[in-house]
Amino acid sequence: MPKFKKGDLVRLKSGGPLMTVDRYPGEESGHFKLSWSGLKEILWREYRCVWFDGDTLKTGDFDEYLLVPSSIGGDTK
Repeated sequence: MPKFKKGDLVRLKSGGPLMTVDRYPGEESGHFKLSWSGLKEILWREYRCVWFDGDTLKTGDFDEYLLVPSSIGGDTK
């Protein structure tokens, strides 16, 4: 079970901008691969987070151990 869900606010443990979780590990991707046992849906392996750098929307994929919960007012502990 993922620690964060879509819409959660997070930051990197090392700091950085406030980010919003857009997808989480285990979520269905909508993409399929063909294997000997038939078609299998590909599941995401990392969190996809989004944030603004000025007026530019940025995205990045991160492993769970790199993220901590946060809030608009600052870190939550």
